[in-house]
This record gives sequence, C-alpha cells and structure tokens, in this order.
Amino acid sequence: MISSESKQYLAFDYRTIRLMIGLIAIFFPLVVRILASGTTDSISWAYHTDARDFYVGFLFVIGAFLMSYKGHKRTLNKNDIGRFWNWLNVFWKGAIGFRIYERKYEEDLVGWIGGIGAWITAVFPIARSPGNDGFYDTISYIHYIGVIILFSTTVYFCLVAFSTQAKDKIKNEDKLPGKARLGPRQLRLKIYSFCGWGIVVVLAGLVVVSFTQLHKIKNITFWLETIALELFGIAWLIASQYIPVFTHKTERRSK
Repeated sequence: MISSESKQYLAFDYRTIRLMIGLIAIFFPLVVRILASGTTDSISWAYHTDARDFYVGFLFVIGAFLMSYKGHKRTLNKNDIGRFWNWLNVFWKGAIGFRIYERKYEEDLVGWIGGIGAWITAVFPIARSPGNDGFYDTISYIHYIGVIILFSTTVYFCLVAFSTQAKDKIKNEDKLPGKARLGPRQLRLKIYSFCGWGIVVVLAGLVVVSFTQLHKIKNITFWLETIALELFGIAWLIASQYIPVFTHKTERRSK
C-alpha cells in the first residue's frame, strides 16, 4: 500500500495555485485572439502581434506558478515500487532506494521542469515564417522544445500525480458511504485521463500537421493548440477542488 506524507509538506494554498494555472490556461487562447484582433496562425505567433506582452507575461506567470507548486511527498513501500525498478535492482542494488527517494520529490521536480518549459516558450519566440529552405530558425525549434516540455508536464500531472492522489483518497477513506465517497473522485479520475491522453493526441496531431500538407488548413495549428490549452486548464482547474461537483464535501477545506 502507498502511504503519503503530503499534508505536512504542502505549500500554503496549493489549491489556489492549481486554480490560477487552470484559469490562465483556459482563457489564454481567448485573450490572445482578442488582443491580436483575430485568429493567428498559431498561439505562439501572437508574439508578433499586439498580444505580445500578454503572451509573454502569462507564460512567465504560469512558469512561476509551476515552479512554486509543491506537490505531494509520496512515500512508497517496497511492494509498490513497480516491475521496472525491481528488475533494475537486480543490476543496481540501490535502484529501489533511489526510486523511494526520487518519488518523494518527483512532483516538485516536474513542476520546476514545466516552469522552465513555460519560460523557454516565452523567451524564444517562433519565427514569423520559415526560411527560404522551408525550415524555421534555431530559436523557433528551441521554442517548440519549450512547448513540448510544458505540455508534457501536464500529461504527467494528469496521468500520474493528480490521478494517484484521487485513487489514494478512494482507497483510504473507507468510512464514507461508497457512492458518496467514490462519485466525485471517480469523475476526476476520468477527466484526468481524458485530459492527459487528449493532450498526447493533440501534440501528435501538431507533429503530423507540421510535416504534411495539413498545415495549409487555415489556423489549424491555432485551434489544435487551443484544444491542448483547454485540456491543460481543465485538468488543473478540476485538481484545485474548488468546483463542488468534482469535489467531495470532506475535501473542500481539508489540507
């Protein structure tokens, strides 16, 4: 069984950080579209419009929130390490111990990585258009790396961190009536899974669009990025546990 030392390590008002990250991501495309006076080729291209200051500023804010976010410090029992780490321990005797230590700080580390990804996305803008050879410049590719890092961290939080927290609450709070206890948390699990895998599909779609004739479809990149940001925002908003329908009454004020 997996135990958690979360409560004594969590930063003050971590749910508000989740809420703010979610709201920024959800409204990001809309505000960009308004400030840019229309739909740009991509959200990243907003850097070259009147939405530039907002675009850069909000990415820095998201980055700062991700870096300040303190995740749950999880303590794994040896029985919960997983097959890979048990297999690795055959060749490296310290593998299990390393995994137990690493998992305690994993969410903090991923948050920092995501924050750095957001700042990279802001600092290294995409070029206005490809060069004469049909390729973008180096700065543009660094920008894409930042985007991938940022969204990948949200995939992690959806499919690993948030989902595991919800599952633990389902397992550990046996005193509550089954339906009352499981309903909101099971719903959150489904949404986390949908958002996480949805972002994976959208990122794969963006790669396909970039290397095929699909890129000629007007604003397709903008709308795919919008879908990814909405999924990003929904996951963090739900995880904030500020929305009653997704939160059991015992969770709303608990730490």
